[in-house]
Amino acid sequence: MLIFYVQSELVSIAMQIMKKNITKDETKIGNIIGLITSSYYLSQTIFSFMWGYLFDKINTRFLLDLSFLITGFSSFFYGFSTNIQYIMVFKILMGTTGAVVISKSCIKLYSTPGNESIYATAFTVGMPLGHLSSSIIT
Repeated sequence: MLIFYVQSELVSIAMQIMKKNITKDETKIGNIIGLITSSYYLSQTIFSFMWGYLFDKINTRFLLDLSFLITGFSSFFYGFSTNIQYIMVFKILMGTTGAVVISKSCIKLYSTPGNESIYATAFTVGMPLGHLSSSIIT
């Protein structure tokens, strides 16, 4: 579960735009970062409903594997993107993986009634730790 939070923060757009000089006008960097980050969260919001429906209809383990595969694929290629269009495509693709629904489903799938509270606590603590650790790494 922690991987989703680290992934969402570690693949930060600001460093990439500044390093690769994707935009020549430094006054537009804030707008570009906002657009790309917003597209990630918008696609995550829209596709969370789809993932929730699919979890009711299809094998949960298959969907978890599919979500991890899409997240890994999009994160990998996002890191090597050299223009704004590809950055946007892979950031939206990251949002389609339904990280919110998937990570909460992991708690139900991998826990028993006896240890569900431990996993729920790890989920709650993992979110801010993921944000903090990814900020420290970058």
